[in-house]
Amino acid sequence: MTEDSGISEQLRQLISHLEINREKFSKEIGSTAQTIANIVHGANPGYLTILKIHQRYPEVNINWLLFNEGSMLNDNKSSLLDISLSNPKQENAGIRIEALESEIKLLQQIIKNKEEIINAKNELLESYKNSQKK
Repeated sequence: MTEDSGISEQLRQLISHLEINREKFSKEIGSTAQTIANIVHGANPGYLTILKIHQRYPEVNINWLLFNEGSMLNDNKSSLLDISLSNPKQENAGIRIEALESEIKLLQQIIKNKEEIINAKNELLESYKNSQKK
């Protein structure tokens, strides 16, 4: 299935914003050009790919990337290093909570996508069974 995963357009916009090509982007995040091409063409990204993008480009709003919510770039321009120097335990806990909430949202979306695939295959199977009975 090549249904748009929702992240395809955001990834195209991000790569364009960075003014690099897909191959350079894939190298920047430590992935393959084929993986990025697949996502751009509608494949669902794996959690590891999302994590790699987020680690390499922490300024990118993860909610925008995954759910097209908010703006492309985070409003807070401070880096993770700046945050960790201010109040390491409290600030890092906040970052971790935000990361876990984003991970939960991502996993819920993956589950929803898988459920839709299962339902479509069940419908196809039922249709096939019904055609065999005739």
